[in-house]
Amino acid sequence: MVKISHLALSTLLSLSLSATTLTSAFITPSSLKHRTTLPFVTTTTPTHPVPVTTHLHLSSSPSSKPSTLKRLPDSAVEITITATPSQTQSAYDKTIAEVSKSLTIPGFRKGSRIPPAVVENTFASRSGDPKGIRVQSLNVLLGELVEGAVKDEHGLDPIGQPVLSTKVEILAESFAPGEELEMVVRCDVWPEVNWLDAEEEREKPYYGLKGKYTRKPFAQEKYDKAIGDLKDKYAVLSDMEEGGVLARGDACMV
Repeated sequence: MVKISHLALSTLLSLSLSATTLTSAFITPSSLKHRTTLPFVTTTTPTHPVPVTTHLHLSSSPSSKPSTLKRLPDSAVEITITATPSQTQSAYDKTIAEVSKSLTIPGFRKGSRIPPAVVENTFASRSGDPKGIRVQSLNVLLGELVEGAVKDEHGLDPIGQPVLSTKVEILAESFAPGEELEMVVRCDVWPEVNWLDAEEEREKPYYGLKGKYTRKPFAQEKYDKAIGDLKDKYAVLSDMEEGGVLARGDACMV
């Protein structure tokens, strides 16, 4: 019978909880000297250590708010994305960390942590753009949220790059780290084609469809140029008769 005192068990559990990387502790018969019965201990000597496991639950960061989709004419869509306070703060912190790597500020050693306000003011004075940090933070935020909203959330296949409905410089005026921000982007998508029900003998629903088109007027100049280009591309050189005279378009090797 394997026995352990309640004091030893409490000590073991406190050590397990104090270490972030330790999730389980093992009790072996050889490490026990006192024999005090516990309800969960087996009555025979185990051949393997008996695990005492503590479960650590980590809280996850808030997820993104669902975006809204609005269909526009000409196969375009408008998506309204709401960034959470944690997302705006994260984008701002990433921008500050990246910009501070290239800044040399008197009173701060290279690689040291510089207050965000100091980084932002220094960048604004040297670049001449007081909203430069906020604009870059918006670009980081858009890069993290737009693709997921367009493709994953709404299952769209965009044509080209989605663009902001409002200029990023104007949107930067309302950007505040740690506060919620609403952004509206537009993009073109492939049109949805609704096929009519196909008849049983047809293999594909687009068989038998009829369409109209307008033929452009014939252009003789374009036709002649196209024929001339083909002649030049596929021309075969042959020897000229002795005493012949070169003419325009002939090839001569000197």
